[in-house]
Amino acid sequence: MRYIDTSVIVSALDPLDQEHDLARRVIRVRGDKVVSELTLVEMTSVIRRRQYGLDKKAIPDSPDIIDLYGKVLYILQEMNMRVLFPKESIIGSPFGNMTSPISRRFN
Repeated sequence: MRYIDTSVIVSALDPLDQEHDLARRVIRVRGDKVVSELTLVEMTSVIRRRQYGLDKKAIPDSPDIIDLYGKVLYILQEMNMRVLFPKESIIGSPFGNMTSPISRRFN
């Protein structure tokens, strides 16, 4: 199992990033790739900061919060990653059950 940090995901999606090629190679590695709840929060923050699009060709602009969740889920699916939630997860979300402090960051 490999943990993929938000910075790797962002670099892989941004062709202007200095580490883009390296990040793409890391993402393409076969095997189990996971992200954490924190990665979900950071990814939504990055998308919001970049006006709802990391790469306007790949992720169209939209201010809709449901669309924001969809973008994060799409990225995870396309990069063949899954979210590793803590065992004490209690709150339902579009991503699955997560801890209460983290789930509040999506509101």
